[in-house]
Amino acid sequence: MAENAWLNFHCETGRETRVATFRRRGTAWELTEVATDPLPEGGAIPGRIAMSGEFRTASGYPGCPGCGADNFVRCGGCGELNCWRSSAAEHTCANCGHHGRVQGTIASLDAMEIA
Repeated sequence: MAENAWLNFHCETGRETRVATFRRRGTAWELTEVATDPLPEGGAIPGRIAMSGEFRTASGYPGCPGCGADNFVRCGGCGELNCWRSSAAEHTCANCGHHGRVQGTIASLDAMEIA
């Protein structure tokens, strides 16, 4: 089973697509960092592995490098990850524009394994 994974990650404020790094800690996946540099236009991470369990931010997570948001959310429209300020009740997806109330938990994601 993979111990590390990368996913596309969208900044709600700056609208850039970046790469998020998740690391397995026990049965949970923790967001540890988001790349400072955005992906090139049209960039995407090829290949996928299944991730399941609890999803959370790591204790030392510094926040989104684009806007400083302290957490993340999965869009209810397109399924992509976005930064999210946990103090906000609603979110607008930087990838597809879907807007709605943040609720529930993430049970699974598809990502690319880090070697």
